[in-house]
Amino acid sequence: MKVHQAGESDNLTAYPLRLVHIILLSSVALFMSAASIKVNAKPVEQTYLSHFSVGSADTDTLQKVGQAEMSLMWFDIYSAQLFSRNGEYQDEQLPVILHIEYHREIDAQDIVEATVEQWLHLGLNEQFINQYQHHLTQAWPDIYQGDTLTFNVDANGHGQFFYNGALYYQVSDMQFSQTFLDIWLSENTSRPKLRQSLIGLVSHDY
Repeated sequence: MKVHQAGESDNLTAYPLRLVHIILLSSVALFMSAASIKVNAKPVEQTYLSHFSVGSADTDTLQKVGQAEMSLMWFDIYSAQLFSRNGEYQDEQLPVILHIEYHREIDAQDIVEATVEQWLHLGLNEQFINQYQHHLTQAWPDIYQGDTLTFNVDANGHGQFFYNGALYYQVSDMQFSQTFLDIWLSENTSRPKLRQSLIGLVSHDY
């Protein structure tokens, strides 16, 4: 599969929150208030950790910090897992990996629009969003049930997007990498319970 570099013009995209509009024709706000988040205790395969090692020159594997599932009423949306070098979370620490497995089909354009909405929720100005939106429109394809999307940020802040385990898009802008992770990891995220599970503060079901 071709690896997309930052700046290419393919009409691809990023990550889903507007799924609620597809499922129940509701709003993202309703999605976040109605969603239930639960911890999944299923162990992570060591082969996965080895595949996403910390940069090409570093063979150390990352350890799982936490994981959670996003669901809307009786709909399972996705499972998310967070990895760091020592299995602990510290604000803006690198390297880090966010791995998501989707349980529903999601249109690429809905993913981009939902990501922009979350950036607005975090207080990013429109000038910044316009500057980085071209990354979103290239980073992900349409999502199908069972697909995995992985964002691997190395110690220098360079981001690598993996689609079903294959390198798909790269970006060398540390600010973009951190801002993308902030959707899940910022203290101001619209999904605080999911954040608590991902960073290992909660270890029980909601």
